Amino acid sequence: MVGAFAVGSQLQKRAIAARPLTPVRVAETSEPGATVHLPSSATNAQFDGGTFDDVYQLVQRNFTDTLPSDTKLSLGAARAMVGSLEDPNSYFLTPTQRQILDDENKGKFAGIGASLFLRPVKKEGYTDYKIVVVAPLPGSPAEKAGLKPGDVITRVDGKYVLGYNPMVLYIKVAERFENKAATEDELENIRKSTETKLTTGIGFAPVQLALRGDKTVKSLADKKTLKLTVERAGSPQPLTIEVTPGTTEVSPVSGKTLPDGSGYLKVALFTDDAAAEAEKVLATLPKGKGIVLDLRGNPGGAFASAQKVVGLLAGPCPFAVEIGGRGKKTRLPSISPIKAKLSAGPTFRGQGGSSSARNRKMISVLVDKGTGSTAEAAAQALAEGSGATLVGEKTFGDAIVQTVYSLGDGSGFTLRTGKLVSPKGVNWAWTGLTPKVALAPGTPEDKVLAKATEALHTPVAAGN
Repeated sequence: MVGAFAVGSQLQKRAIAARPLTPVRVAETSEPGATVHLPSSATNAQFDGGTFDDVYQLVQRNFTDTLPSDTKLSLGAARAMVGSLEDPNSYFLTPTQRQILDDENKGKFAGIGASLFLRPVKKEGYTDYKIVVVAPLPGSPAEKAGLKPGDVITRVDGKYVLGYNPMVLYIKVAERFENKAATEDELENIRKSTETKLTTGIGFAPVQLALRGDKTVKSLADKKTLKLTVERAGSPQPLTIEVTPGTTEVSPVSGKTLPDGSGYLKVALFTDDAAAEAEKVLATLPKGKGIVLDLRGNPGGAFASAQKVVGLLAGPCPFAVEIGGRGKKTRLPSISPIKAKLSAGPTFRGQGGSSSARNRKMISVLVDKGTGSTAEAAAQALAEGSGATLVGEKTFGDAIVQTVYSLGDGSGFTLRTGKLVSPKGVNWAWTGLTPKVALAPGTPEDKVLAKATEALHTPVAAGN
């Protein structure tokens, strides 16, 4: 949004992620509606009938000490503007924080090496946001320390993760006390709790960035280990997990030939170059026996990369529908790579059943609770567009569209701009996708692959 009150008229990058807690889609664009521009002189700014200009002029004339530069003032204004949205998925990014997101798109992760997600929990009169682990990345400090998909991080080094303003709850109890609906002890207890959280807590945005390698939070910077307090489903008490931050480089794609002769394609993360890597791997796999696409533990990633992988396997087909502001719907197609004359997935020509069943692609998709965001979109697109069978566990349930805007000085900001649904209207937000072939957690790998290859030869109607 700024740089000394001036940003070029072109939006440099547009990205969608679930996360950058998460997954990011990157695409060059110059769409006029997305242009971010502030005038080169602050005295020309007209926000809210001149309020911005009035404040700037009063500060310039009356502040008693040396004024910060216009650049610093403009950065402060940008932070405040995005912060005023009071949306946990919309926040300002310094150039260093922007670089963290750029590196993640390339498969290079600092910090604990886990994809994170902010999940809202509705309370009476307010919303509490929880930092949830979508999936630890392969070989990451998070994976080595034992973090699992679905873990909720409540404290970092003993400091509360503030998913809401503690004063909200205190005010509500104070109002109940005034109406004689709460006791003095209840009010005193909530006062002490609120004071503790305000003095020792850390906001969820700084925490999640710190867990991803940002050094802005001084109390967490350069720590050799981070002690995380974690709530885990099935565990009666919170767990303490110590993670040693480091650098994780994800090899996004691998493949092999399975014992029955079918191909196996593992996509661990949709990085910028995952589709190109997938195309190379697919060229080495046998043709005509079907493809098992493994998206387990894939938290999402680069949007265009996911579209291209779907295009590689299924050819041209709908990918997802983006529902933006005021309910505007944008249909997003798969992207067929230029080099791929035909989709990689062979066609099943079984006997009987509907034509869609007889001519579906021989694809099965492995998913689990660590499959999120664009990986969920890819899985459902293959199910609806080519009759692929989903095999495994219910997925994570992240359908948020988060746009990352790059600004001229290297900074930027994230903005929640919509949500995704499948081409046929399936909404997996919060609930996840339910596989056609369900497997219990902990199923041995050989049995998982056997079910996936069996699904390659079982005709089912497209859209399962």
